[in-house]
Amino acid sequence: MSPIAIRGARQHNLADLDLEIPRDQLVAVCGPSGSGKTSLVFDTIHAEGQRRYLQALAGSVRTVRPLPRADVDLILGLPPTIALRQGAFDPDARATVATQAEVAPGLRLLWARRGVQHCPQCDAEIRPVTHDAVVAAILALPPGTALSIEAAVPGHPGLAEELTRAGFSRVRVNDEVVRLDEVQPRVLSSAPRVSIVVDRLTLAEDRRDRVHDAVRLAARAGRGVLIAAWPGGRATWVDRPYCQDCDLDLPALTPRLLNPRSREGACPACTGIGCPDCSDSGLLPAARAVRWGGRSLPSVLADRLTLTLGWMAAGDADPVAGPLLADGARRLGHLVDLGLGHLALDRRVSALSTGEQQRIRLARVAGSALSGVVYALDEPAAGLGDAEVAAVIRLLRALIAAGNSVVVTEHHPAILAAADRVIELGPGAGPAGGRVVFDGIPSALGEARTATGDWLSGRKRLPAPRGRTLRNVSWGGEAFLVDGLVAFTGPSGSGKSRLFSRFETALESPFDRIVRADQLALRGTARSVPATFLGLWDLVRELLASTREAKVRGFNAGMFSLAVKGGRCEACLGTGRQTIDLGVLPAVEVPCAVCEGRRFAADVRSVTWKGHSADQLLDLGAEAAGPILGGHPRIDPILRVLRDVGLGYLPLGMPLNTLSGGESHRLALARELLRGVGRAGSTLYLLDGPTIGLHPADVATLLTALHGLVDAGGTVWLATHDRALAAACDATVTVAG
Repeated sequence: MSPIAIRGARQHNLADLDLEIPRDQLVAVCGPSGSGKTSLVFDTIHAEGQRRYLQALAGSVRTVRPLPRADVDLILGLPPTIALRQGAFDPDARATVATQAEVAPGLRLLWARRGVQHCPQCDAEIRPVTHDAVVAAILALPPGTALSIEAAVPGHPGLAEELTRAGFSRVRVNDEVVRLDEVQPRVLSSAPRVSIVVDRLTLAEDRRDRVHDAVRLAARAGRGVLIAAWPGGRATWVDRPYCQDCDLDLPALTPRLLNPRSREGACPACTGIGCPDCSDSGLLPAARAVRWGGRSLPSVLADRLTLTLGWMAAGDADPVAGPLLADGARRLGHLVDLGLGHLALDRRVSALSTGEQQRIRLARVAGSALSGVVYALDEPAAGLGDAEVAAVIRLLRALIAAGNSVVVTEHHPAILAAADRVIELGPGAGPAGGRVVFDGIPSALGEARTATGDWLSGRKRLPAPRGRTLRNVSWGGEAFLVDGLVAFTGPSGSGKSRLFSRFETALESPFDRIVRADQLALRGTARSVPATFLGLWDLVRELLASTREAKVRGFNAGMFSLAVKGGRCEACLGTGRQTIDLGVLPAVEVPCAVCEGRRFAADVRSVTWKGHSADQLLDLGAEAAGPILGGHPRIDPILRVLRDVGLGYLPLGMPLNTLSGGESHRLALARELLRGVGRAGSTLYLLDGPTIGLHPADVATLLTALHGLVDAGGTVWLATHDRALAAACDATVTVAG
């Protein structure tokens, strides 16, 4: 099959690239952070594939305007693309393993179509019966049977007058049929239940229409409850979800009833989030009482994945249950193959480790069962141990075997070795990157004199531990090492993240400060960027407001704010992006049509500092901004710390929600360095997976910054799967689970 041919790619820092990417293969794109991997794989290949696909659907999908073209001269042979990107993954409070892996919809449909409702009060089976089924049951009695068709109603004052007006003449009271005019009204008003005799007949083949009419009338008069009585026998049917014993109406059994996110199914006490009233299921009592195969849906969701996969894989001959079980088994199979069999489907995603969340997202991609597309995956091995990475490789190979192409950005040696083709960008970051420095088979990469080749070959290594003497302190009944750089290791899901969360929220601590310096600190609005996160933009706004142009126009520092009205573009609220709703397709973001992605109004952009407007300053990285903003006593430390943590290439105005996990960690760490390392008192820094998504060269830079925290009097504990990083720490603690 002809390759994807790319000519003249100039997106962001790409240096007019010409290259070909083979189809139906695993292609790994590597290189230092900021070298252009994301610009090539996602902002060029995926963006153009998405644009062309939507353009082909232009007749059936309404868009505000066409998506912009990637900055590339030509791309040939490009199929539709599907992307899975890194970044701050912040699931909502209701997200579970079942919802994220898209197993929940099939299970809800199965319980709705084949489940049996039970009364949540008395646990009686509730089986609504159609009128046709009632008629068939009555006509199945022997011909010549004399029977009455009746409607059950509760007794109440005025019932006698009501029945008389409706034209009924007989009722059954205390199991005796009597004429209505022979019954005292007080008897009908005090009786707990009265049966209205709708019709009396002798069964015969020519009575079918009469039986139909009587059944319909009885169901209408009895609000769905109807009775057939004959000598020596009696049968009761209900044509709606209703418990006669408890006089309790139940909601209709639909998939929405079994969905805690829906108005029909959500527990009223917690609105579907989970609390003790609903046993953390988020469902109201009627939904929890639905059973299929003798089990409720919440009880099945609480099982380990391996158990659920076992009975799903066994299948079912039922024409409805069979396909649903097969689809569920296929999706759960991906989760189990990725080492997540210990999880339960009702486990909250927010409580999972970074590696577990990443594997769930990969399983969801694999579960799409598509063919003929390009999967663009951002660091699929991020946050995973060696065993999980092997499972990821099998999954990627399965995608290719299904007729797809897979392009990944990755640093993990196992992924690079398993690839059919490796493309390395570099040689550096930002303006120093964007060039192809290696293009070939994995075995040749170690011989290449490139950033990745140097580390894979062992020509470059992380420095040895510094030989610090660590102290033991008692905390929560356990002994822990302090005054050094300590690595916490163990397989994904062993409890490293949970342990760090316990440290973070502990009421008593041997430390004066506990800082969770990882990507979780970066949650914010779409306007949150490194410049605002580090406090740099407040200083730059003052510089812009001090210029002659600003004073002539009467602009103060607030005019250059992204957060409030004034000089920002109000069409995009200062984000530079607008979201296009594509209906059934995922929404996409495009540059703002008013400011063309420049975030500020035109008159504000006319104000410059050393020839750079506000939007142009936000486009700069710390390295490039140094000559322009340098010399300021409060700005210099911020630019310096960004360079120290290896983020000198990162644009100051890049939205935080687009950063990779590794970039997020380092930016959070940069803020901690600026807040005053070495101030009085001891500080514990907690970093969960700090090298996720980092090139080995970036790991070396980060390690230097971490040693700086320790040298200034802090203690750094980091959870990691990176064996090289763990070996460079002062001590290692293995978490067994």
